[in-house]
Amino acid sequence: MKLSLKKFTSLLFVSFFLIFLNSCSKDSDLLSEYVVQNPDSSSSLDNRVFDDTFFIQNNNAIILDVLQNDLFDNLNNVRIVETSLPTSGTIVINADNTLTYTPQTVVEEPTDNSTNESIPDTTNEDKSTESEPATEESTESSEAETDTFIYVAEETNEDGVVTTEEGSVTISNAENKNPTSGENVYYVTTSGKSNSSGKSEANAWDISHAFKAAKAGDIIYIKAGNYGGGNYTFNQSGSAGREIKFIGYKNSPGDIDASTQNLLSNETRDRRGSTQYANNVAFDYQNTPDYTQMPYFNKSYIRDDIFFTITGDYIEFHNIIVKGGDIGLLYNSTSSNCKLINSILVEQGRMDIAQTDKSNPDRFHGTGVANRRSTNLMVKYCSFLNCEQQALEIRGANSGTYSDNVVYSYNTINGTDYFYLVTSDSGIPSQNLVIEYNRCHRLSNVRHGGHGFITKNGAINNTFRNWNVINSNIETSYANANNNLFEKGKIQGSFSTTGDALTYLLTSNGSSGNTFKDIIIDDVWGGLVFLDHGEDSSSPYAGRANDYINIIVKNATYGVIFSESSSNLGPTNDNRFLNCTFYNVDNGIRAYRNNSNNEFINCHFSASKELYTNHAGFTLNNNTKFENCHFSGNINANSASSFADVNNISGDPLFQDTSTLLNNVTSIGGLQLSPESPLIGMGQNTSLLNSKCSTDFYGRERVTYNIGAF
Repeated sequence: MKLSLKKFTSLLFVSFFLIFLNSCSKDSDLLSEYVVQNPDSSSSLDNRVFDDTFFIQNNNAIILDVLQNDLFDNLNNVRIVETSLPTSGTIVINADNTLTYTPQTVVEEPTDNSTNESIPDTTNEDKSTESEPATEESTESSEAETDTFIYVAEETNEDGVVTTEEGSVTISNAENKNPTSGENVYYVTTSGKSNSSGKSEANAWDISHAFKAAKAGDIIYIKAGNYGGGNYTFNQSGSAGREIKFIGYKNSPGDIDASTQNLLSNETRDRRGSTQYANNVAFDYQNTPDYTQMPYFNKSYIRDDIFFTITGDYIEFHNIIVKGGDIGLLYNSTSSNCKLINSILVEQGRMDIAQTDKSNPDRFHGTGVANRRSTNLMVKYCSFLNCEQQALEIRGANSGTYSDNVVYSYNTINGTDYFYLVTSDSGIPSQNLVIEYNRCHRLSNVRHGGHGFITKNGAINNTFRNWNVINSNIETSYANANNNLFEKGKIQGSFSTTGDALTYLLTSNGSSGNTFKDIIIDDVWGGLVFLDHGEDSSSPYAGRANDYINIIVKNATYGVIFSESSSNLGPTNDNRFLNCTFYNVDNGIRAYRNNSNNEFINCHFSASKELYTNHAGFTLNNNTKFENCHFSGNINANSASSFADVNNISGDPLFQDTSTLLNNVTSIGGLQLSPESPLIGMGQNTSLLNSKCSTDFYGRERVTYNIGAF
């Protein structure tokens, strides 16, 4: 086979937290190219070995880190001892427990052309016959080829007991590349002209002509350089199989291809991939983009100024940089099946307006990508750098995927307000979106905490998975932001070192019916926060009837906060906390607003001070349920005796290794239970309350129901 291959308490920052809640209205080398976990794989023990797929390009040897998505407790006790033989390559086991796969080189046998048959002379053959426009399918391509093999991992535990497990590896060539020549292939350079043929760099089009002339099936390569400003509208449409593609490159077409980069495992709680420059050089989103690397479009801010307006279907942009303006790219209601791939959106909006200056008419402007009722939009491998109001504004969108993107907020005058805003447009909800493998990163010295991923006022049945939020938050708001799933994410704060209290998971303004599952929240003032500031008068609750499953809050002042922000408004009612772990918190629950009928079932609390604190006449309602819970630290089962408590226990939980659970370390394997743990089998079957409780934090099917996330 030939492959083408914590913890100081800072009153100042807590004050910022409260003000914010009230005022905000709105390196890779060869290592493991694109690992994909197969969720259906099985193993002889606890499903700790997962099958892998590696997508590679170029017929070169590659290094495969097959253990990176496996769930061994300590990889120092694991080694790969054996592999099967692949069909079309060779395998070497390396000392660091990686594998080197070398594809088999295909040597073509020489062809004997010495026949007695004459060869027709076609030198002067007439080639002027009209043909259908060339499409991607008509150019050089090959069907995906695969190779497979088995590896055997051996683990030696502390008692010297040796066990082995097997995993399967599939090697596949990458997706077919776009053609670089042909009837429908054109070129654009900064020195191109509208009256050129556009068929080569030497005869390239200018950018305005290319944008106007593009038609279904065209692939237009745009060479790196500064293309300045402009306002471009794309009314034309492609179709399935005959998309209109604008593809940036540096030196030669195809030298920027994010699909060939090394991707992390599908279990990654973060980006798997990133924006790429030429030759798989990753773009560092904390640096300034370089116009010598990609086509660069830039202009000063003008209110309501839109750089690119897309009204057509099947239009794709790959590998471009868009800086400035009010909106970078706007996809409207007539557009569908469009793509924005591997591109950089930079500083839309004004950078000089303070976050508190709400009277300035330009304060709430600046959007990277605006999806206003577009259908099935894909945004992938993109970087959004300090788009002032919204990095991604998704309004009234039906279906679509947003993956492997990063939003970075660094402007200390006023950082990004909404990183990912999912909401309605004129009563039409955003629904059925998949938003996965994304990162939201706010520098802790940026005054405005912003909203990381937020569903608000008309966001239904959307899935957010495998995400990472740094110094910002997750939020659902309004009663009609419901049936959304947030899972397999991590929220990383810096409260212990900076006193920044603006990192949390927030449920607000009547939001109900949402599920939060398998989430780590680390180094924060409060982990799960509930508030109402009266935005949704139809449902005056500070979060109601939401489920929190396998949530791990560690290294926090409070595990749960019923917030003092507008505490005279709606109560926090009817929420369920199922199989959650609150570890190394000062206090379990802060009661600073009315609350009722909230349930903690199969939860573990490890608190150094109190299970709960009451404030300003507000108390934790005695109908709060603690059932099959465990308490340790300075609290015990008696701590819950004033409430609806059933089957609660206390004592040493016997976690596997709590030394690993430091601030700023999101590895939580040490919270798994040792075989002697009193928490094993002491939970109730929470899957009867929510079927998603049938698996633990790592996604393993629960055979017994323990207390806590594992």
